[in-house]
Amino acid sequence: MDGYKTVYETGDFEFHIIISYIISILMIAAFTYVVVHNIKYKMTFDDETERKKVITERVFAIFGLSVTVLVFFSILITNIIEYRDIKKIYNSGETLIVEGEVSDFIPMKLEGHSSESFTVNGIEFRYSRSVPANGYHLAKVDGGYIHGNGQKVRIHYIYCNNIAIILKLEIKE
Repeated sequence: MDGYKTVYETGDFEFHIIISYIISILMIAAFTYVVVHNIKYKMTFDDETERKKVITERVFAIFGLSVTVLVFFSILITNIIEYRDIKKIYNSGETLIVEGEVSDFIPMKLEGHSSESFTVNGIEFRYSRSVPANGYHLAKVDGGYIHGNGQKVRIHYIYCNNIAIILKLEIKE
């Protein structure tokens, strides 16, 4: 063997993506409940002003729900198609490979929505736990395998929308 240990390899649909979709579905369900509850129980009104107010609330609630559902399913379909394409490329062996030392390492902050980035032989890699995406994204603060500058790695990756996505990460032992 060449002294590298595989610590990440793209596989089944990423768990974090599934969790984010479950949370999104629960949020849509809660919003739907609020809309239906509003429509069902605000049926009586005393005057014309109250009637117009209730109708306006319903229109905005239904419009908001429709937009939310449309955006959610658009993102879901896009992620599934992207995952399928990435998996197909990975299985065909048509990935790019870079080997060398980690440099320009910038760890993700413990709190907040930041990203972690590093470079290997001029190839920049950047990922974040707050953005559901395919590929390796485990930050150092979450127990990730990239710890800092000088670490020897071999990375199998592809470019998707001008972003280098890590499909396989190997660490020199």
